[in-house]
Amino acid sequence: MSNSKSVPSKFASSYVSNAVKNRRLVAGSTPGQKAGRSLGREEGIGLFGLLIAGLVFAIIGLFVLRVMPAYSEYFGVVESFKSLESTAGIGNRPASEIRRDLQAKFVVNNIESISARDVKLTQAANGGKNASVEYEVRNPLIWNFDIVIKLKREALLRP
Repeated sequence: MSNSKSVPSKFASSYVSNAVKNRRLVAGSTPGQKAGRSLGREEGIGLFGLLIAGLVFAIIGLFVLRVMPAYSEYFGVVESFKSLESTAGIGNRPASEIRRDLQAKFVVNNIESISARDVKLTQAANGGKNASVEYEVRNPLIWNFDIVIKLKREALLRP
């Protein structure tokens, strides 16, 4: 007698007859089950769900592509103002010289939305100057929809 378990002949004959009816069996399927069907609930994403997810990612990607250049340019404005703030004695210089220096920094940082003429220079209480700029960037999103971003930066120029 062998060590392997024997299968009752009644079960074996029904198994073979079902295999003949279905013509093929998928691994893990039972004799009464159609080929390719699972017993449990099917899981995963269908084609429609995949299309919806792709559409959502496309809209988010479009939004990011339209917004990032404005914020990248704003960070260039921030760096220009920080550089201007760190210049010694900048608050004692005339406004035209401050604007000329700031415009040179705008050119280096590739800032095209504003110019140094858009920067407001006012006298500060400590004897220096306040520099501020407030502007908005309008980028087209899709068709007649635009993204409007309002940006503002201020700096204290010490004497």
